Amino acid sequence: MGMTPDEFLSTFVEGNYEDFAEKPESVRRAFNAAVAASHMADHYFEYTKRHEPGKVDKYKKLDDYIQHLYQSAGECFRDIRSIANAYKHLYIKSHWSISSAGSIDCVQFKGATDSVEAVEQDWVSSPDIESTTTKVLQRKPVRATRVKSAHDESGYSAAGVLLLVAMFESYVSRIRFSQPKKVADTARSAIDVVLSVFPKLRHRRALEDVYVLRDLLMHGHLWEIEYEWGGPVPMVLKSATLHPAYGDRKFRKRVNSTTHRTKALGLSTFPSRVDRRDLLKVFETLWKTLLRFEAQDRFQCYVSHLHVRFKGKSVLFGDLQRELKSAP
Repeated sequence: MGMTPDEFLSTFVEGNYEDFAEKPESVRRAFNAAVAASHMADHYFEYTKRHEPGKVDKYKKLDDYIQHLYQSAGECFRDIRSIANAYKHLYIKSHWSISSAGSIDCVQFKGATDSVEAVEQDWVSSPDIESTTTKVLQRKPVRATRVKSAHDESGYSAAGVLLLVAMFESYVSRIRFSQPKKVADTARSAIDVVLSVFPKLRHRRALEDVYVLRDLLMHGHLWEIEYEWGGPVPMVLKSATLHPAYGDRKFRKRVNSTTHRTKALGLSTFPSRVDRRDLLKVFETLWKTLLRFEAQDRFQCYVSHLHVRFKGKSVLFGDLQRELKSAP
């Protein structure tokens, strides 16, 4: 079981674009719209290859399909893909140069005479994390089955997880910048960077679990799930098989194949089953890590003083965890 391309389009691509259209000056919303649109191609190709292979069988691999889109959509899709890659990796071998996903100092268009300078985006003070948390709490919790949680619960919780990880990675980039002697150029992932500076991090397994959830939400992991209706327990899980195209070494290492949850935090690996409990665990793990950054050096990370607007009041960003915990 997994999102169809149409569902992915309406839920993520169109939703993120509508958010951007509402506030086109927001760099963060522009990035979100580009990432969703870029991943639409990946999702369509992988889903169609499994369910309607005749539509894509002339493309041997995803890269071939992407090249087709580049040619058929002019430069438009290439631009979208470049922006999305810059957001994820902070630098790319393309025509965009971006210093950080959290704080963009300069966007340069190679070969052009103009540049956009001094554009800043603060993830923590952004209303979207607060807004997403508010929307989760406004909904009465419905007990999740072993297959899925309530539709709105899953959607808003998953969005909250991705926003929190995006915020976290902007600070990881500052760690890389401020401690180049400790962080090798070969440290490609956020976890590699963190462990380069904090090799004895006690909650490293929990952090790995967070990235398992981040990856499966961002890349739309496809599950084939068999379940039964009826009886005192709705939607009784019979079997669950992850599509062979998904699941890296980290996933295989950190996920319990019986419960289909991560081993340290117990995060759901079914995107449809993600709920506020998963969101809270992700929040707690990332916040704990950020405070560790701050304790080492406030220049590279100073977050304990940050406030956000929540339910019409100014509250410490870290206190949003308490709101999630105390919600009914």
